This record gives sequence, C-alpha cells and structure tokens, in this order.
Amino acid sequence: MRRFMMGLALAALAGCHSGEFIKVNGTETLLQANNYRVVMVGVKGQDSGFKVFGLGGSAQYSTCLEKIRVLAELEGRSRALVNVTEDTNWWNIGLASGETLTVTADVVEFTGPPTGGQ
Repeated sequence: MRRFMMGLALAALAGCHSGEFIKVNGTETLLQANNYRVVMVGVKGQDSGFKVFGLGGSAQYSTCLEKIRVLAELEGRSRALVNVTEDTNWWNIGLASGETLTVTADVVEFTGPPTGGQ
C-alpha cells in the first residue's frame, strides 16, 4: 500500500508546471484616418504539443504566426497583422499532457499616407 501511495504522489507531481517564460516583441503602427483598409478578419494559426514523462514538444507561437503569414498573403504586400490574440488550451492526465495554441489576427493593408485628420 505504501508503494502505491508513493507512486500516486509521484504521478501527481509529474503533472505540475513549475514556471513560464514569456517574451514580448511588438511593433507599433499608426492607423489613422484613411491610410488603411481591413482585408481579412479572424485569420487563425494553430499548433499543438504533446508530452509524456515531460518529454516531447510544446506548441510553438512561431508556427502559428507562420501559418497566419501564409494565409494573410503578407509577402511582398504592404499588409500588417493587428488585433493579435493568443489562446492556449491544455490538458494533463498524470504523466501525459498536451496543449493547443491558437493565434488569431486581423489583416490590414496600407493604402498610402493619411489624408484626413485625427
């Protein structure tokens, strides 16, 4: 019985998350008057990760953004991602865990210098 309880305690501890590293990198763009138009709304990129005994891969933010860049056709155009949001769903069953990261953004296209006032 003692071994069973110790095994149960170890299984419970294996699912604990000890910390999180968050890095923020942003660029500010001025959207004023009529210098842009919204071309896409709610473009999504998603990635998943799965771990057993703490070994495996995590969902990658960069993979989500790359999927959005392709869908938004940003290459060679004067477009930008705005209203970027990040949602993480995760689950944990003892020694196995998984997560799904979804990044959503709107796409605007710049039409030239602003001609109106603020």
